[in-house]
Amino acid sequence: MADHYFLDPTEPFPVRWCDKHGPLRVMAGPVKGWVMVRRPHAVPFVLHVSDLCNATQRPPHGPFEIVGVTARGKAAELIDTNMSITMTDPMEIMIRDALQDAGIEYLANEGGATLTCLDFYLPGSDVYIEVKQFHSDRIGEQMARAPNVIVAQGRGAVELLARMIRR
Repeated sequence: MADHYFLDPTEPFPVRWCDKHGPLRVMAGPVKGWVMVRRPHAVPFVLHVSDLCNATQRPPHGPFEIVGVTARGKAAELIDTNMSITMTDPMEIMIRDALQDAGIEYLANEGGATLTCLDFYLPGSDVYIEVKQFHSDRIGEQMARAPNVIVAQGRGAVELLARMIRR
């Protein structure tokens, strides 16, 4: 059974959510209990807030998880915190460790946690980081997913970026 969310009406409504079909973003609302949401490359649709918060008996969609930041950039509650994420790529681990050492708030893309599916999202600066061991044909498509992307390609570049983050 999915976790129920109890959202504070005085706080901004969480923007980024995810379910078994992938990420979705709240585009507008809530208005009279409804929000307009959109999946990447799809037509917007309307959901009731109680469905989004997993508070109905038989919701037409879901269950949902909060996975991003609120409209004003404040960090939303995360189902899986960054400390519980299990990474296996040694290059990504270097960047994760550097972000943690520097005390920088981030979301890692373990399990689709970032809406763009890039490796890391830094909500405090609205920047994504993509880590590559070597060049791949899909890097151009990945960089087109977000307006602000730092790409570290190769071990030397990743090690240098990790040192720069720690400063």
